[in-house]
Amino acid sequence: MRAVRVRDFGGPEKPVAEEVPDPVAGPGEVVVDVAAADVLFIDTLIRKGWGQDFFPIPRPYTPGTGVGGTVSSVGEGVDPTWVGSRVIAETGRADDGGERNSPTDGYAERAAVPEERLIRIPEGLDTVHALALLHDGATAMRLVRVAPVEAGAWVLVAAAAGGAGSLAVQLARDAGRA
Repeated sequence: MRAVRVRDFGGPEKPVAEEVPDPVAGPGEVVVDVAAADVLFIDTLIRKGWGQDFFPIPRPYTPGTGVGGTVSSVGEGVDPTWVGSRVIAETGRADDGGERNSPTDGYAERAAVPEERLIRIPEGLDTVHALALLHDGATAMRLVRVAPVEAGAWVLVAAAAGGAGSLAVQLARDAGRA
């Protein structure tokens, strides 16, 4: 399969498409045939070498923090009815404790992800729009839960042009209609 790989930290010329082995679903995992991968600003920072204290990512690596697509296979212990389901899911490598915490493995034709990270895409919602909500949607929802917005309130969203910011503006606007 093809995947975007980063061999050395640096500028936008560093990621290149390469042939890599297909992932295999391990215990508790599924393989997703990727239709779309999210592209986050943090991917560019990590590609430049930032954040190694937080995300110690050995090179070469495949960037990307989330995917949308169709489950093509399941590993041991996974409900087989996932096969054929349209899903979005966070990707990433597991640390020594088994927690997936590195923003990697999404820019590929297929990705292995834990079953517990799967979110089924509702009928009528396309994969790209569902994937746009995976990270930015969750962030915007957390913001309005921490700082609830009421009708008539003033809200300042400093990064309203970004993904989470534009969604926060929409949630604030909708709160004003209540």
